[in-house]
Amino acid sequence: MKNVSVKYKVSTILFLLFVCLGCGVKGNPVAISKGGSAAREAYELKAMAYEKKVELQIRYHHADAVTDYIAVERSELGKTGNLCKECPLIYERIGEISPKENSQDGPQDGIFIYCDDHVAKGKTYRYRVLFCNNTQNCSESNMVEIKFQ
Repeated sequence: MKNVSVKYKVSTILFLLFVCLGCGVKGNPVAISKGGSAAREAYELKAMAYEKKVELQIRYHHADAVTDYIAVERSELGKTGNLCKECPLIYERIGEISPKENSQDGPQDGIFIYCDDHVAKGKTYRYRVLFCNNTQNCSESNMVEIKFQ
């Protein structure tokens, strides 16, 4: 009987440890924000080449409620640090858009326009935008590539 009581004690302790400590790996706690995050908001980024400039159209809904500023960044393919398409790119901030200032004029259907007139023919550029709040929490958009002819 002694063996039965030892097995019973061991199994009881293991069961209690399992119940008290839980099982599996839990994820990091995520704060629920009232307005949602910029990553979950709808956006679309397009680049169009004109004679002497590249125009970026940023369609971003709820930008005035969630985002304090939209940062525009550019990477030039072939420039030092950006020698190949598969290499990690180095982006340079070329401008910012304030949704709060532009909301007074009322952007058409949530479309913000940014023009880059510092481009050269025959070069390939990649653009991305960052939707940021004043605490420097940013959500980055997809990247668009355009060969300026």
